[in-house]
Amino acid sequence: MGKIIWGIFWMVIAFFMIRYRGRIYNFTGPWGWIERYLGPGRTPVAIVLLAIVLFFVGITIMTGFSEKMLGGMDRIF
Repeated sequence: MGKIIWGIFWMVIAFFMIRYRGRIYNFTGPWGWIERYLGPGRTPVAIVLLAIVLFFVGITIMTGFSEKMLGGMDRIF
């Protein structure tokens, strides 16, 4: 049951990161290292990419696939 809760938690965080990426950008400002690699003005794109990664992390935790990937290290979550 805990895996389902943690998975949903990360998926909800990802949703809100995509929904409020403008506010996150206004709060944090441009991320220099991202702008260097992706180009100027690409911090909101990086926020969305991070949210997508977190969404899939939530799915892997819910399905138990993280146990196979991490070799039992999912006890951290």
